[in-house]
Amino acid sequence: MISQLFDVITKLSSYAMVIFFAMFVYFKTTGKKGKYPYGKYALISLVLMAVFGTLFFNTPQGKNVIKKGNAEQEARTEKKAKSKQQTPRKQRRLPSNKP
Repeated sequence: MISQLFDVITKLSSYAMVIFFAMFVYFKTTGKKGKYPYGKYALISLVLMAVFGTLFFNTPQGKNVIKKGNAEQEARTEKKAKSKQQTPRKQRRLPSNKP
C-alpha cells in the first residue's frame, strides 16, 4: 500500500516536473512574464521525485522491480554477446603505401 503511494507520487511529480520545466523554458525564451515561478516549481517537483523514488525503490515492491529489470538487462547483454560470437566480422585490409 505505502509502496504504491510512493510510486504514484513519484510518477505525478515526474509529470509535473516536465510540465513546469516546459513552461519555464517557454517564458524564458519568449521573454514574457509568467504568473507563477515555474523554475522553482520544476526544482521542487524534481526533489519530490528523487525523494519518493528513492523511498519506493527501498520498499519490497521496488526491490522486485529492480531485480526484474536487472534480470532483463542481463538477458539482453548475454544475447548480444552470443550473437557477436557467432557472427565473426571480416578483417579490413589497410592500403599499403608501397609503390
